[in-house]
Amino acid sequence: MAAQTRRHPYPADVPTTPGRPLLAVGGSTADVSRDELAAFVRDLAGEVVSVGARSVLLVPPDQTRLQSRAGEIVALLAGLLEGHVERIDVMPALGTHQPLGPAECRLMFGDAIDPASVLHHRWRDDVTTVGELPADEVDEVVGHSLGLPLPFAVNRALVDGSYDLVVSVGQVVPHEVAGFGGYTKHVSIGLGGEETIQRSHFFSAVYGIEQTLGRVDAPVRQLLDRGFDRFLEQRCRVLFVLTVVDARHEEPVLRGVFAGEGGTRSSGGDAFRTAAALSAEVNIETVETPFRRCVAYLDPVEYRSTWLGNKAVYRTRLAMADGGELFVVAPGVSHFGEDPVMDALIRRHGYRGREAALEAMAVDPELAANLAAVAHLIHGSTEGRFTVTYAPGDELSRADVEGAGFQYLPIDEALERYLPDGVDIADIAYLAQGGGVDACEGALLHAVGGAVAEDHLDRAAVDEVQLLLRVVVVEAAFDARRHHDRVHAERGHAEALADLAKAGAVAERVEVTDGVALGACHLGELGSLHLRLLLGRRLSVVGHVAALG
Repeated sequence: MAAQTRRHPYPADVPTTPGRPLLAVGGSTADVSRDELAAFVRDLAGEVVSVGARSVLLVPPDQTRLQSRAGEIVALLAGLLEGHVERIDVMPALGTHQPLGPAECRLMFGDAIDPASVLHHRWRDDVTTVGELPADEVDEVVGHSLGLPLPFAVNRALVDGSYDLVVSVGQVVPHEVAGFGGYTKHVSIGLGGEETIQRSHFFSAVYGIEQTLGRVDAPVRQLLDRGFDRFLEQRCRVLFVLTVVDARHEEPVLRGVFAGEGGTRSSGGDAFRTAAALSAEVNIETVETPFRRCVAYLDPVEYRSTWLGNKAVYRTRLAMADGGELFVVAPGVSHFGEDPVMDALIRRHGYRGREAALEAMAVDPELAANLAAVAHLIHGSTEGRFTVTYAPGDELSRADVEGAGFQYLPIDEALERYLPDGVDIADIAYLAQGGGVDACEGALLHAVGGAVAEDHLDRAAVDEVQLLLRVVVVEAAFDARRHHDRVHAERGHAEALADLAKAGAVAERVEVTDGVALGACHLGELGSLHLRLLLGRRLSVVGHVAALG
């Protein structure tokens, strides 16, 4: 079945081809059924067998992309390939994340994959360097004089002859580092080495999260694609499978699945560009009026650290008003970093903004040696524009949270304040109060089983409360996204970086002329955080300008 997605124009420097994805199903209004997905995977298995692959490595995401349907695809594909190939292994694209345990494997694959057989990528140890983009090329792409090359180190299993085909299965979704996640990022970062991960994240933080989110031509995306084309494509045969999921409904809807092999000038590139265009349609929303108060609920099954949970900050920052309040209800968050080194660095320096992170980098050699931590501290900060109040699990104390630069709210108090009595977290739709009733409110409150007493909320007016998160942005944010300050090459890079322009206010009221106005009920989800918004007054959501992924 041919893809129904409408292609969006791409900048001239993004390579395109007149070709199409190898396999494609779906579109902006499609609802790919389980039967259709199974048929797609049967065709995919046929492609694997037809190329003569005997040893196959399947690379899904981890449980933080639970809604991607990648686990289901891998489980189906492994079963179909059994008896047709000699070897099938599964290695999740962990990046810096913790390995999957038996419970996470069951969440992803059901009983189809034995947890004991899953291979775990160790980003500090299991890698080999296959090439390097020079510093002058990086500077040109990023637009800052950083003086740092980008080495490409990947899991050695990709290039040591262990496998004659890699099947990379991931979700394309707006992303704070690469503009859109998935595709070459899934293998170059998900199975990447320390310097590749550290520096790519740092480059993105320097360039600016506001200029990156939802951009198919984001600098780090360009660098990752160039590295794959030059250093990996000839040494590692990769078949990419890319999903696009829309979670603006009771259940996430699989809008499209696309497959292609190879780099940007092959069907793999066509599959990515098609998937990114679809993701831009279904995963990006624009709001006309910035949020004054926003509540994000993090699923405890998926989010156990602020390293992951700070997606709540990434995905709302472009829509938050100056002086606004973001509440992050995170019952599963028990630590800061995904490993002891990152955890210690976050505790030591906290989320205090770009200048503070760069100044700390200049005096703390351990932080300077972990550029991904520097990037994370920058991405997780609001630059003082709005406040973040975390309500974590009991393992993190008030002193821990406030020491990291956030405000603290006890989890029991947060759940009592923002959840109606007797409502299972899994059934949350949610609530807002004050300033009138939106037409969506009745149906939404009915869905959670009853009205919400006023004393569940602060007396201050609540414009919007998000419990299952997506990303939203104010239209004005995109007007300024192309601008970034250059840094003089003769100045030391740590000092020069501290002089980069501070993040400015992007949440201002604007006239929106492009796109279709939607009612608040149509707000959806982006990525692996689920978002529901209910507004105290009607808020128009317009077209696609930005959400976060």
